[in-house]
Amino acid sequence: MDDEIVEQILKAKNTVIPNLIIENYHKLGMNDSEFIFLIQLFSILNFGNETLDFEMIAKRMGKPISEIYELLQGLIEHGVLSLEQSKDLTGKNIDRYSFDPLYKKLIKLLKDEHQTQKQKEGNKSQTEIYQQIEKEFGRQLSSFEMELVDDWFKQDHYSSDLILLALKEAVLSNVYNLKYMDKILVTWEKKGIKTKNDVQRMRDSRKGKTNHKKESGNNSKPPIPLIKWSK
Repeated sequence: MDDEIVEQILKAKNTVIPNLIIENYHKLGMNDSEFIFLIQLFSILNFGNETLDFEMIAKRMGKPISEIYELLQGLIEHGVLSLEQSKDLTGKNIDRYSFDPLYKKLIKLLKDEHQTQKQKEGNKSQTEIYQQIEKEFGRQLSSFEMELVDDWFKQDHYSSDLILLALKEAVLSNVYNLKYMDKILVTWEKKGIKTKNDVQRMRDSRKGKTNHKKESGNNSKPPIPLIKWSK
């Protein structure tokens, strides 16, 4: 390969497009042509050029200039690009383009997807709780009972682990109803018990107190006097 060509390649600047834009450009409202046009804009604006040479972009993309302007209008309408009027140092009006709307739109998209994922995980977890309770109770939950479980998640914000531990407490006590579970959960909440570890610490503390009472009870028995009775 010609040395001059190699040198030209090495000196050429690189256009960096965030992977999140590449992965989500369809979700951001762009079609393939608009995305290629966006890359052309990045290659020009990211290197400090304040004005766009649309004829050069048209030549690069092999499209008529009229179609380039349509692509530009499409990005503005999709909220990907903004156009502002300003003045240069000579006082001449110039158009300035900004990618700020693109970044804001991408952030909103990612936040919405994250929230949707959390809701899906929450719904899955809630469904598993329904199934586990029905399995332990040996029957289907009524609509009223399902609403109560729903309130545990949405209003009381109990974790799945805490609800399952309350279920275990109810089963060990041979009480198969949600009102009893609700009473357990409310009691724990008043005591500041919110996690699985909190429940374990409570049980350990309760067990320690029980063992202490047993030991105290044994020590409280009156000693047996060792008396030798003479005949």
